[in-house]
Amino acid sequence: MTNTAHLLTVSAGRAPRIVVCDDQGAPITDVPLSSTCHSNHVDRNLRVTGWRRSAEWAITKDGWLAPVVPS
Repeated sequence: MTNTAHLLTVSAGRAPRIVVCDDQGAPITDVPLSSTCHSNHVDRNLRVTGWRRSAEWAITKDGWLAPVVPS
């Protein structure tokens, strides 16, 4: 089972957020981020919710994507 974290940076009228999804694409965790959140804080916010990246972030059309595992 591969879980993924989506760092959504492009969203009409919404603050950036991290959405962790299961291998079927269903959201497990949805964490709003401060609009002033720096990239080095994203991993910390991910760890606080019980997840850590298992590979580097990849660029997507609406932000970034990385595989994650429970921390």
